[in-house]
Amino acid sequence: MSRSSADPQAGAARVLALLGATLGALRPLAADEDGEGARTAREAVAGLVRVRDWLEAAAPGARSPVSAAPAEPATDGDARLVAVLRAAIDDLEALSEALERDDPVAHFDAVQASGLAAAVLGAAYLRLVRTGLAPPRPVNLLAP
Repeated sequence: MSRSSADPQAGAARVLALLGATLGALRPLAADEDGEGARTAREAVAGLVRVRDWLEAAAPGARSPVSAAPAEPATDGDARLVAVLRAAIDDLEALSEALERDDPVAHFDAVQASGLAAAVLGAAYLRLVRTGLAPPRPVNLLAP
């Protein structure tokens, strides 16, 4: 039985970096005027902050660099929110799959956090679908 050389802290740091970027994109939308999109963005931010805090507690050595890049202005808040959510969900799912392929045991906390974050964002996206602000996400019937 061979031992894995996967670094659990590196996997957690990758998830934290993606969470930080997603939070950076969502915060301006959450600060937008009242409306369903802004409320949904605020709830998504709150959920992602809880996931981030949990992962930082579970993997205390992993830290994501704080992004100093300014967030894009929210021109069309609802359309931008839909785009941010779709992209972040896809990125989290891809990262989770890559970490599981690398070493599911070493990256257990990172995989769990990426799954939780994808669930938070998926719920936000479904809320937008129910209110008519977003189209349903395409389904990949060829997925394994």
